[in-house]
Amino acid sequence: MLGNSLCSQSYLSENEPDLSEQTPSDRLNLNHHLTILPAELTYPQDSRPAAVVNPPNLQQANSDNPVHSTIIVADKSSQAERRKERHSNRYQNDPAYAKRLKECLRKRYRNDPAFAERKREYQKQRRQNDPAFAERRRERQRERQRERYRNDPAFAERQREHRKGQKERQRERLRRRCQNDPVYAKGRRIHNNTYNKMKRKVSKEEASRLASVARAEYLRSVNSSEKAGVRP
Repeated sequence: MLGNSLCSQSYLSENEPDLSEQTPSDRLNLNHHLTILPAELTYPQDSRPAAVVNPPNLQQANSDNPVHSTIIVADKSSQAERRKERHSNRYQNDPAYAKRLKECLRKRYRNDPAFAERKREYQKQRRQNDPAFAERRRERQRERQRERYRNDPAFAERQREHRKGQKERQRERLRRRCQNDPVYAKGRRIHNNTYNKMKRKVSKEEASRLASVARAEYLRSVNSSEKAGVRP
């Protein structure tokens, strides 16, 4: 290639017209200089064809390179994790941000029933499929409850009154059911008597299990008697 270039330059220099010997009329004739060309340039069949280079297709290159695609996906995943971590840190350390976010969620829950249903279903499925997530949520709720008990005496008093009223309502429902359902009342007596007898010999968990078994056996015998037409 270097030799060919040098030869072409020497050929051009040898065949180049001597401008110093030209007449003024030749200098004014522009076609005179344009027509004096080397012989190798006047035959297009002797010249090499020009190569056409298409621009690279970046999308095709990415699809053909699975390693590059994997790197892109991993980078997007890491970015999402970093955003999630920043959001969590800001939610925990910025009370004003947490308050605004809670208010926005409450408004959307009230105004968008479909969103509220999706969130409830998502949380339910995640609690069922992820025991660690369910335990973390319970622990956070207990911690918030303890913190609010310590810092909000009015809330603590309302909770005590609520639990007291709830226990009274449960006792009233149980009393009415025992009055109206003798079989249920006798089953409870069997359960309580068995539990009190067995808890002196075994653990409370085992005593509770044996008491439940005794009550279940009594209820099965009552059901069998009713099917046979004999009153217990």
